[in-house]
Amino acid sequence: IMPGTTLRLGPHDGPSPDWYVFSAELKTGEVRGPDALLCIEQSDTSLRRDLRLKADLYSRFGVREYWVIDVK
Repeated sequence: IMPGTTLRLGPHDGPSPDWYVFSAELKTGEVRGPDALLCIEQSDTSLRRDLRLKADLYSRFGVREYWVIDVK
């Protein structure tokens, strides 16, 4: 589990999910979309963006599972 670091998806796409889970066999800098087993966003003011833009981005780059937690 890696909190709040950049997840390099593509040359111009590097979101920073609040948490993401990946195999212990990989180093943080090696993780790409399909390597991410789970990405989690904790949403307060960014709920709409997290449910639309980020959901689409993670899906396009092969992230296996994506959760959004609405803190409100």
